[in-house]
Amino acid sequence: MRIGDISSVNHLLSNEKNIKNESRQVFEDIYKAAIGQLEETNSLQKQSEQLTTDFAAGKTDNIADVLIASKKSYNCYTIYSQIKR
Repeated sequence: MRIGDISSVNHLLSNEKNIKNESRQVFEDIYKAAIGQLEETNSLQKQSEQLTTDFAAGKTDNIADVLIASKKSYNCYTIYSQIKR
């Protein structure tokens, strides 16, 4: 029985490390995208709340901006909640 060269084992271990690094990078990219989506959703929600408060307090009379901000916030939240599932 012949014992083979250990370099083939090292090559397999190297490939395994590369796969783990690639998997880690993919997970990190997905995680960062999810955090970005969450931050955008939060920002749109705050903007919508501020415009609604300003409209209710009489600081603005532009109902179109209030409704558009509200719809953007709702749409972004809906998309985020669907992605989360």
